[in-house]
Amino acid sequence: NNNNNNNNNNAIQQTNAADAATQTPQQQQQTNAADAATQTPQQEHTLLGAMNKSRVVILIAMGFNGGIVATLDPTLAYRLKDHPFDYNSSLIGLLFMASSVSYIVTSIPTGYLLDNSKGNSSLFKIIQGIGFVALVACFGILGPIYFEGFESAFNNPPSAWAAMILKGIGSSGANAAYPDLVIGVDDRDEKLHARLSGIWNATYAIGWALGPLFGGAVYQALGFRGFTTLCAGIATANVVMLFFAALPSVSRYLNPKTPQNSGFVRVSSEETAEKNSEDHLEGRNNVYTAS
Repeated sequence: NNNNNNNNNNAIQQTNAADAATQTPQQQQQTNAADAATQTPQQEHTLLGAMNKSRVVILIAMGFNGGIVATLDPTLAYRLKDHPFDYNSSLIGLLFMASSVSYIVTSIPTGYLLDNSKGNSSLFKIIQGIGFVALVACFGILGPIYFEGFESAFNNPPSAWAAMILKGIGSSGANAAYPDLVIGVDDRDEKLHARLSGIWNATYAIGWALGPLFGGAVYQALGFRGFTTLCAGIATANVVMLFFAALPSVSRYLNPKTPQNSGFVRVSSEETAEKNSEDHLEGRNNVYTAS
């Protein structure tokens, strides 16, 4: 890390030296002022300072995603050991493996979409919301939840396998959380990126740690169908929250640094880099014009 920081500092110093060679002393002073205006405020490196409304919404969803998924660890075996499943430990392990394979397969196209839609907070929240839609379906089928016709339709082994595949899809939707968290953060601000990455991982880990405790307690109190009905309800609440937050006007309210042209429009990495470069040059040109 020290070597990387030294290299970055050297590169910045060389760039500044090259700019300074073509500027008058007055222009250099004004350029430094323009550069300082675009830097991340120091308070953003604190825990509370790193938070904005959008990041709070994202982290709430992230915690619930990890927690809901983890509730199945201590409870699913009780459901699958009885009729009509009669699964042994090996089959239950294969069922969980199907969920992991589903996560791997769906994470690849999800990652490609995220990489080619930088700055699109609305799309990122939609992807997270779709993940929760998959979790609603997962728990609705596994229970089956208390809904007319569900027990006769889904109380069978094929439905359990379909539900666990949906569980993997639901987890892959959470991959959109981190790129949404760092919207508006300068790529060179390693400290803030590290801060947000730590908060993101800690939030998911807390949800994953509390999930089995919550799942076991609710299963003991309400039985498996009651437990899955409650989890499906929590996932539904997150769907509503994320889809509402994905509205372009709401998205920009939650994070004022969201690009104006993001909305539901795909924004390529090249366009984002060009826009950032234009904004930086525009700030410098405004200083020269004022002088």
